[in-house]
Amino acid sequence: MVPRPHDKGAPDSPGLLWPDIEDEAVAFRIALTGSIPDTAIDYVSIARFGAGYLLARYPALVTARYKLAAVPATADALLAEIGRRRGALQRGGTIDLHKASEILVHEVRAGLLGRLSLEAPG
Repeated sequence: MVPRPHDKGAPDSPGLLWPDIEDEAVAFRIALTGSIPDTAIDYVSIARFGAGYLLARYPALVTARYKLAAVPATADALLAEIGRRRGALQRGGTIDLHKASEILVHEVRAGLLGRLSLEAPG
């Protein structure tokens, strides 16, 4: 019989369980960088966080990457614009928010927006 981690005498298995991240902003930043598996994240939530963060901290990089004339007012407006420009459309021409979110998250992870920092000194 193989002992399970909760059994007495079970071997220690450090690093096998995800830490409990209490600060939501920290969790979003970690997910945006790809340090949490894609199967454990919601792309739309992560992309909304990332889009809002990028608009607040790096508006010039956003407008340059997506060839925008002006900085979008909201994270959802940026995701909609990415969806329109990258063909993430559903029937009837509505934006596929999940696909647009995947595009933003993957481009941030690939460094395609440029050098970014997701933390600021205190």
